[in-house]
Amino acid sequence: ALVNGNRGSAFDNDRRLAVSGNLSARFKAGPLVGSLGVAGYAHPGLTEDFNSAGLFGYLSGASVTWVGQADLARRQPARASAVTGAVTSHEVTVLLRQGIELKGTYDFFDPDRHLKTGSRSRWGAGVAVLPLPFVAAEAAFRSTHVTPGRDLSGRDFREGVLQLHLLY
Repeated sequence: ALVNGNRGSAFDNDRRLAVSGNLSARFKAGPLVGSLGVAGYAHPGLTEDFNSAGLFGYLSGASVTWVGQADLARRQPARASAVTGAVTSHEVTVLLRQGIELKGTYDFFDPDRHLKTGSRSRWGAGVAVLPLPFVAAEAAFRSTHVTPGRDLSGRDFREGVLQLHLLY
């Protein structure tokens, strides 16, 4: 895809084209089904170029499904050294019965994987319920751990999340 826009802005004020793409393949191996793919994004900017690339996929068997993605993101400011960060996100669900799932999640973010400038990790657990085809509800607990550094600050925290989705 060729896309026009300016990251972080509602208006296209830099007139530079970005390029994005992905390629994936689905497969079946005995009782397992899955997909593996690669994705990339490149956007030259006026003051900074941004590129990202990564792997994504899912694997499902019986009542257990894993979905995940891992990306590297590279920022190249006009007059400074490039910085490469890493981000990954994973979710495992167990289908208890139609419309009820247990869910576990893990996310990790490091803005500069070459230097100790801080990082953030989060795990979570919850239950998702789909009582009607157009109504979904989720209750979850998440715990976030922050390793402070030059690029990230903050404290560890825990939170409860209640969500209601009306699908149309």
